[in-house]
Amino acid sequence: MKTLVIHPKDPSTDFLKHIYKDLLNSEVTIISDYYFERDLIKLKFDRAIILGHGTPNGLIGIYINPLLPILKKQLNNIYIWCHADEYVKKHKLTGMCTGMMVSELGEADIEGIKTTREELDHSNNLFAISIGKYINLPSKECLEKAKAEYESHDSELIKFNHLRMQYFNHFEDIVREK
Repeated sequence: MKTLVIHPKDPSTDFLKHIYKDLLNSEVTIISDYYFERDLIKLKFDRAIILGHGTPNGLIGIYINPLLPILKKQLNNIYIWCHADEYVKKHKLTGMCTGMMVSELGEADIEGIKTTREELDHSNNLFAISIGKYINLPSKECLEKAKAEYESHDSELIKFNHLRMQYFNHFEDIVREK
């Protein structure tokens, strides 16, 4: 399986490297810097793992919209950034994704979550390590197992983030509409 990892360089999201550091049985292409659109659409991959900071409009740091025609055909992609779920729904994608995730102290303040730097670092690392442990499974199964492991560590912060780990299957929606 060929895996494309898009993870813009940003020290505040380095913990996300735990997700893809141990990919097994896979050819991996990692993009962490600006990439020309014409080069991005030439990439061949079976699955994408897209990580970092973002908005409902996509990832911050690398423009991923040129990949939409490919992403729409795939079942096992992973989209992890704040409000990735809105991007996934809007573009009718399939895969594991996150809603608003608290990964920084400022985000915790905005969301009204009382936490410490230590708890935040623990949550971030546990989140990424839990997903990384199951990364070679189909994304829906990866999500189920990672959520169970992540949720087993109880805190207000982890409860908040746990509720925002999701899976959408656009293909199932198409079948239901018929």
